[in-house]
Amino acid sequence: MRPLRSVPAYAGCCLPFFALLLAACAPAPAALEPGRTAFTLGFERLAALAPADGAYEAWAETPAGLRSLGKFAVGADGALLAPDGKPMDGVAIDVARASVRALVVTQEPPGDADPAPSDQVFLRGGFDGEKASLEPPMSAGRLADHKGVYLLENAATDRNPGDWNGLWFAEVVQVGEYGVNYRADMMRPGLDLDLPPAGWMYAGWLRLSGRMLRMGKFDRVDRADDWYGYSGLTGTSLPINMGGAPVPGEDFLKGLPGGLESGFNKPDLAGAQVIVSLESALLAGEETHPSPLRIFEAEVPRPSVRLVNHPLTNVAGRGWPAGVARWRP
Repeated sequence: MRPLRSVPAYAGCCLPFFALLLAACAPAPAALEPGRTAFTLGFERLAALAPADGAYEAWAETPAGLRSLGKFAVGADGALLAPDGKPMDGVAIDVARASVRALVVTQEPPGDADPAPSDQVFLRGGFDGEKASLEPPMSAGRLADHKGVYLLENAATDRNPGDWNGLWFAEVVQVGEYGVNYRADMMRPGLDLDLPPAGWMYAGWLRLSGRMLRMGKFDRVDRADDWYGYSGLTGTSLPINMGGAPVPGEDFLKGLPGGLESGFNKPDLAGAQVIVSLESALLAGEETHPSPLRIFEAEVPRPSVRLVNHPLTNVAGRGWPAGVARWRP
């Protein structure tokens, strides 16, 4: 049993609706002992996670903190599995039913061995009678009509028409000549997003050659993000060679994971997956993989082309994960 921890601040990828009976290694007893409580959970549109994206874990929220109900996975066919791949069966925890206020689901980082929950609480619901509706912090309906574009450019270094190993959430209005300063109206923000809920931020990601590369978190589409580690800069991710407002994005110039070569137009971003997600603002070291709350996705075309407005697909409009928790008799 994991130790207690205070409840994290709380203000996805389509599968058919299915029922989940959370399980431990041993089958649940036929009759619950006094002071023990069991639950069933059902989900809609909960995506299977690649190992590089972590694992799901469910928690009972009590006045003393969160109690773990165990990690679980989703199979390719929609079946719910224990981390070892076996079907989930059932489990009771040593918490009285009256003390359980809510159920939450977190996304734990890859290789997680920390007994405490991560800050990525992406579903939560309080009990109202016999059930709790598990919902994300922001409804997918708020995002259904939003659009986005991105472009390829190497905006943090000297202008060179043959070097564009960077991705920026900007829209080209007018392309200028290299060797001449950009005009201030040549670029504008490429994402159409409202301010996120309190305690949450948007984040950009690039999955390249099997590696997930962070691009930073942001709450405004007309401001730089909070990460510049690959861009070769020392204090900002502002695209210094773009005209117009700063935008989120990244040049992939240095410090890339092993196996990814950087240099003149390297890495080539063709074929990479682009993701914009909603993430907990509390994440720091856990910010290594996107949450199930994905807003936009795209694949960089082959061959890659610089300074072209590439569209992003709004995947949030199809619906985000949701769930229902019920007491088990």
